[in-house]
Amino acid sequence: MHQVMNFMEEKIMPPLFKMASNKYLLAIRDAFTSTLAIVLIGSVFLLICYFPNESWAEFIGPYVPMLSVPNTLTLGLIALYMAFAIGYALANAVNLQPLVNGVATTAIFLIMVNPLTAEGTISLAYLGSQGIFCAILAGVVTVFLNYQFTKRGILIKMPDSVPPIISAAFEMLISLGIIVVLVWAVRVAFGVNIPGLMSMLISPLAVAADSPFAVVTESLISRTLWFAGIHGGSIIAFNGGALYPFALANIDANAAAVAAGQAMPYIITPSFESFYQDSSVSAFAICLMMVVVCKSSHLKQIGKLAALPAVFGVTEPFWFGLPVVLNPIMLIPFLFANTFNLLTTWILSYLNIIGRTYVTLHWALPGFLGSYLSSGGDLRNLIWWIVLLVLNCLIYYPFIKMYDKQKMQEETEAQITTQG
Repeated sequence: MHQVMNFMEEKIMPPLFKMASNKYLLAIRDAFTSTLAIVLIGSVFLLICYFPNESWAEFIGPYVPMLSVPNTLTLGLIALYMAFAIGYALANAVNLQPLVNGVATTAIFLIMVNPLTAEGTISLAYLGSQGIFCAILAGVVTVFLNYQFTKRGILIKMPDSVPPIISAAFEMLISLGIIVVLVWAVRVAFGVNIPGLMSMLISPLAVAADSPFAVVTESLISRTLWFAGIHGGSIIAFNGGALYPFALANIDANAAAVAAGQAMPYIITPSFESFYQDSSVSAFAICLMMVVVCKSSHLKQIGKLAALPAVFGVTEPFWFGLPVVLNPIMLIPFLFANTFNLLTTWILSYLNIIGRTYVTLHWALPGFLGSYLSSGGDLRNLIWWIVLLVLNCLIYYPFIKMYDKQKMQEETEAQITTQG
C-alpha cells in the first residue's frame, strides 16, 4: 500500500493537480455552473409537460404548448446563455473587463451559428445544446484574441477620465472588428456551416463520452482527485466538469426524444451521475454503517454528523471527517464503489432494464428521489437506487470494520495515556 501511495503521489497526482488548477478550464466550468438555475427551471417545466402517466398526459395535453414556453426559452437557448457566461468567466480569468467580453462573445456566437432563416425568422436549432461547443469556441477565440491585442497594445486607448466600462468597450473595437469580419466571412460569405462542422469533428468524442469506457475513466480520475483532497467532480464530471457539455447535450436530446414520443438515444447525462455516484449512494450507506456497526466513538460521531448532509449529496463532512481523503484503508472501496455504481447503472440502462434520464435536477436532491424523478417517474430506477445502497454497504463493510478496529485501538491507547 505504501508503494501504491508513493506511485500516486509521484506519477498520478502531478498532472491531475496541473489540470485541476488550469484557470481556463476552471473559468469554463464556472460558466457552465452559472447556467444551472435556468437549466433546472426548464427541466421542471419539461417534467410537468411530459410526465409518463396516461391520466396526467390526458389532463395536461391541452396546456403543453403554453407550459413548454419556459423550457424552450431556457434549455432551448442554453448555448446562448453559455456564450455570454463563458466570455465573462474567461475574461475575468485573464483580467479583462468581463461584461464587455461576455457581450462580445455572445455576438460572435450568434454570427457563428447564424440563426437567421431565408424567411427572416430565427431558428433555435443551434441556440440550444447543439450549439454548446460553438459557444465554447466563440468564448475562447474572442477572449484569446482580445487578450493578445491588449497585451501588445493594439487598441483604442481612451483618456483616464472616461469611465472604465466605456474605455473597455472602445479598447476592444479593433480585436472585435477583426473577429467579426473573420467569422462572418467563414460563416456567411463562404457559407461554411460552423455548427455542422463542429458537430462532425466532435461526434467521435460525443460517442465515446456516452460509453462505458467514459464512465470508468471519469470515475477513476475524479475519485483519484478526491482522494488527494481536490474536488474531482468539478474538474471532469458529467454533472459539472469537463464532460458536462457532452452530458448536457445528451439530456437535451433525450428530452427532445421524449417530447417527440421516441426512444431516448443517450445514457450518460448530468442526472445519471448526480443520482448514482457515490456522493448520492455510498456516502449515506457508510454513514449508516458507522452509526450502527462501528464501535469507535469517533466514527460513530462522524456518522451522526455527516448522515443528514449526505442525504442531500453534501459529502465533504464525510470525506474529510472520516477521513476518506488520503486514507489508504479507504482507497480501494472509494475507487471501486463509484465505478461499480456508474458502470452497472450504464449497463442496466443500455439493456433498458431501468429507465434513462431526461430531466435535469439539482445534485443536492436526495438520491432516491432524484433517481425516480430524473427518469420521469420510473419505479425501476428507484428500486435500483435502493439495491445500490445495499451493495455499497457490502462493498465498504470490511474496510469500515478494519478502520473501526484501528480507531478503537488508537482510542484505547489514548485513554491509557490520559489515565497514566
